Amino acid sequence: MRRFLAGLWLLGLALGQALREALGDKVGIRRFGDASCPLDEALVSVVIDLSGRPFLAYNLKIKAARVGKFDTELLHDFMLAFSNQALMNLHLNQ
Repeated sequence: MRRFLAGLWLLGLALGQALREALGDKVGIRRFGDASCPLDEALVSVVIDLSGRPFLAYNLKIKAARVGKFDTELLHDFMLAFSNQALMNLHLNQ
């Protein structure tokens, strides 16, 4: 479990850095964005701000403790690493 958490954290860091580098100086893109996705029994919304200041608001209530072998509690750690490295505000709401 611990090794999997470390790997997931590193993946979040790598993807966040890749996004930050791909955006470069952010010329030509909007700073704010949002999207909503209606799922079977849940409505999930995501709001981002490419402010250069990392922050995560994680308000998801995932019913299943596991999806296959994946511990769903680790999703928070992944998103935290991702938003910190991408230097963005990320709000995940359900």
